[in-house]
Amino acid sequence: MQKYNSENSLCYRMDKLMSLKKNTEQRPEEGKGVGLMSKVAIKAGFLLKDTEPALVIRLDPCTEEGETGYEHTMPWMKDRHGYSRSFQQTNLVKVLQQFLPCTLSQTHSEDTTHFCANGGCTKCGLHPTSIAALNMASVEGLQDPSSPYHRWIKHHFIDVDTIGAHIQFFEILLVTDFILRGETELRRHGMLQWVDKFAHYVWTLVGVFRTSGFCLYAPLHTPRHLKYFKWEKELEPAIANFQRLMARREATDEFKAVAATLQTCLDSRPAQPAEIKVAFVSLHCRIGRINAPDVGSAPNVELEQSLTNRGSTAVYAAENIVYFLHVIKDIKPGEFLSIHYNQTDSSTYFMEDERLTLCNVVSNSDKSMRTGISKFLRKFSNKLPGYIQKALEECR
Repeated sequence: MQKYNSENSLCYRMDKLMSLKKNTEQRPEEGKGVGLMSKVAIKAGFLLKDTEPALVIRLDPCTEEGETGYEHTMPWMKDRHGYSRSFQQTNLVKVLQQFLPCTLSQTHSEDTTHFCANGGCTKCGLHPTSIAALNMASVEGLQDPSSPYHRWIKHHFIDVDTIGAHIQFFEILLVTDFILRGETELRRHGMLQWVDKFAHYVWTLVGVFRTSGFCLYAPLHTPRHLKYFKWEKELEPAIANFQRLMARREATDEFKAVAATLQTCLDSRPAQPAEIKVAFVSLHCRIGRINAPDVGSAPNVELEQSLTNRGSTAVYAAENIVYFLHVIKDIKPGEFLSIHYNQTDSSTYFMEDERLTLCNVVSNSDKSMRTGISKFLRKFSNKLPGYIQKALEECR
């Protein structure tokens, strides 16, 4: 979900602004769990403002040369860098290291510069929503009855079919690694009563974030980017002067000097850095309740994200992001709100890509992957929810 606007776009439509909380209520939606139902008629073009702040987690990408992804934002891993291209067995807890070799050849693209963004293969790393879920997971969140987890997150519907169609063994390994590390800490501090609940807690967060989490990608400017932008700015007057004198078609001393200045500027061009974007993964108390439309139907709302500007420069910080819903179809009283969870390619979001399903990946791998999954299930099935167990059992 990459739709992004200036907050001015919201200000110009204040006459059509409605409260999401006052005009909707949570109700069971047939076949979809709890949904968000409109209590009033809402015309297309109106805006529903989410007055309750979303849980927003910022994930900064690795800016080391040759590295990609958000893996270094995972503090529970030993090695924060060099992960996406050269994941070492020592990154995992010892009991899981034996399963890593059968995933090392797993990749979703033959193009070395392309990432499938499916999440969970050694090439693409964890999906940002999974990283956000694990960044949020804490013993305090599990123990505190007033935490967002107990108040509303654990009551969200988890689309097990969609997750089962996308999750990979590599991602299951990493989530299990997180659980084992957490359980070790719980035992170390004598909190044995929480050990059995911890795995369910972690997988619930991952399931909810994967089902209802939204990703916003905003540009991140490193010192290398700032240096290149400065060079581009300095180049502008040199080009303007050169073009001005070129129009005269005269080889004057001034023209020669300007041409020399332009050439010097071109020769000093720094290396153009690759575009880097920071990910903001957000989970909403109410927006996250909105389910996808029925098959063959269109959604009636879409999520818009606005940025609060400070001065003339946009500040990409979680607290500056404002969320609201744009009603794109008339909604009747008693009608449920529906939304696409991937507006850039909504028509295929819920379609399974057979090439990327875990069963297909295993069937096209050598025997060691199938053997590894069978052994993993025997040892760690008690750390997995039923739908993850099923996805692995279908590979055997």
